[in-house]
Amino acid sequence: MRPILLKRFLQADFDALRTQHGDFVEAELETLLLAANAPAQVLAAFQAHAAERKALLFTPTVATAYAMAATFCAAGIATEALDATTPITTRRALLQRLHTGATRVVANCAVLTEGFDEPSVDCIIVARPTQSLPLYQQMLGRGTRTYPGKTDCLILDVVGVSTRHTLHTAATLFGCAPATLARQSVLAVLDAQARSARPPAEVMPGTLRSTPVDLFARRALRWVQTRQGAWVLSLGAQHGTLRLRPDGPETWQVVQVHRDTAPVRLGDTLPLPYAQGLAEDYARHLGVVRLVEVEAPWRQQPATEKQTALLHKLGIAGRADLTKGEAADLLAAVLGDWD
Repeated sequence: MRPILLKRFLQADFDALRTQHGDFVEAELETLLLAANAPAQVLAAFQAHAAERKALLFTPTVATAYAMAATFCAAGIATEALDATTPITTRRALLQRLHTGATRVVANCAVLTEGFDEPSVDCIIVARPTQSLPLYQQMLGRGTRTYPGKTDCLILDVVGVSTRHTLHTAATLFGCAPATLARQSVLAVLDAQARSARPPAEVMPGTLRSTPVDLFARRALRWVQTRQGAWVLSLGAQHGTLRLRPDGPETWQVVQVHRDTAPVRLGDTLPLPYAQGLAEDYARHLGVVRLVEVEAPWRQQPATEKQTALLHKLGIAGRADLTKGEAADLLAAVLGDWD
């Protein structure tokens, strides 16, 4: 994925801002951005450089997220905002509109920085100046997923002036001069750096091999594949399971299944990374992430009598020293195909 950087300089001096826990004080940053008329300047940058793109817009506070959305809407651009208090059903509907393109821009404050994937997004607007490199990387990462027909991701950095603070941008992330990135793509700059840092390589004989990577094996949450090819994330007795089921050649359905209630459909016809992100975001909303983490302590405890009895009833052979986590995975692989 080819990142493209554009900077939009605000008439704002960040030197007066205080820092707390390694980053700017959000309330002060909000005041400074609104005083600099940041919403209008961000809109102008989007209209000039990203008018045909689908974007995620990151802001430091809830107020700035909704101010940005209102400014974009007033200009006729379908834009919505969400925050941590947005009800899950409202959030799901909003993100589905982003997926289909009915909504072009989603402004958010600290909601879509991790655990969310919409690979069709091809523009990231950073209207949240930050001193935190991990936060900046998370924001940019929301736009670097591959998607059919997508060739690059445009990064609109909205920055102010500071001689006292280090503001992270795509330039600092890749160790490039901003002026250089104005003339060349990030990949071109990095390639030039690599060539100058090493002598020309000799052509070596041999066979080029590729290694498939299991998408779910790289994730922190414990997904289990069922016998019929679906994916299951067990949320515990209170919340049941989240299931990803194929509903097309390359699309997936996300469903929450609980034995005491009717299944709840969370999303349809989604690319796998988006379906994953939607499911994991929902698990975080329910507050059960620690329960479903791969390294959750309960997984190492001995299997319960109830688990062992159910495995026996289903005709599944298990070791005598089976753990709770292993038993849960065996059960999920079978029961995950049932409604």
